[in-house]
Amino acid sequence: MQRKKARQGASEPDDLLAEAEAQVLRCGRRLAALIERLEAGELAAAHEVPSAIAALDKALAAVFSERAKRERTTGQGSDTGIDFDAARDEVRRRLDRLRATYAARGVSGEPE
Repeated sequence: MQRKKARQGASEPDDLLAEAEAQVLRCGRRLAALIERLEAGELAAAHEVPSAIAALDKALAAVFSERAKRERTTGQGSDTGIDFDAARDEVRRRLDRLRATYAARGVSGEPE
């Protein structure tokens, strides 16, 4: 099985993410149609609901997976980014607390 060539100007991860999102929409439409059939009194559609829900679940998992891959490979995905200054300050605070804790206990093995 060969994969389709990427659209011009789009990278393959974007194509996979777009395909996964389109699959979620298709599964959602299928589930909505089943719900409409059930509401119309067509109880025979009830046996199709579990497979439609499972397909939707798999499609959602694919979207989350592709988004996570994109974030790992491109560093994109969140508008906020990483606040390195805040992270550095937090590490310093934690190290200071550890130093203060160990300084208060003294060095082990010393005579009391």
